Amino acid sequence: KDEFLSLASHELRTPLTSLLGYTGLLQKSLEQMGGDDRISVRTRRIAAQFKGQLDRLHRLIDDLTDIVRLQSGKLSLAMQTLDLCVLVTETVEVMRITTPVPLETKLCEETLHVRGDTIRLAQVVTNLITNALTHAKNTPRIIITTECTQANNQPWADLVVQDFGPGVPAQALPHLFDRFYQVTRANDHPIIGLGLGLFICKQLVEQHGGTITVVSQEGQGAAFTVRLPLLAG
Repeated sequence: KDEFLSLASHELRTPLTSLLGYTGLLQKSLEQMGGDDRISVRTRRIAAQFKGQLDRLHRLIDDLTDIVRLQSGKLSLAMQTLDLCVLVTETVEVMRITTPVPLETKLCEETLHVRGDTIRLAQVVTNLITNALTHAKNTPRIIITTECTQANNQPWADLVVQDFGPGVPAQALPHLFDRFYQVTRANDHPIIGLGLGLFICKQLVEQHGGTITVVSQEGQGAAFTVRLPLLAG
């Protein structure tokens, strides 16, 4: 199965890269035409939607690639000392551009130094926010919090992503971080995705020596907590 996923993601990536390039050129050409009446609003919207779907497909292929590397132990991390609050701020600022609901940050006033891979930890933050947007579509806001905590006589840097959507059914909680698992509810529209986002989050967090947990009750939203070892000083 892992060999098939590896081959499939590799074979899909090449034509997708070309399509993304051509779509980018098309959008740039449409922008340069400005107010040309021959280019309808509908045409521009279709081009934007096409680019959006290609971006989604690109993320799915990235997930497949990551899961193969994680399962085979071939995913290498570029570890360095970083400030978790700065990483969260920068990641959220990028996501605010396209996120349809307010993203509120409540960041710890002190510096939270952790040892980690900047790109992969940003991926964890992005996946958790995307998960909230996908499964809590009607949430009025998403709150991202960082804080310093103590547990088992050790300091930790906590990252919490909280939504105010429908929450997670009790029977689904034990399986949320399983690969390919997706929460299903009656009358829900089908979820587009592979059910890999939370699995990848868990694997990446554990490779950083941390943990990820969720607290949720139906009708009261969900809060995902990433806990990473806090460095002294």
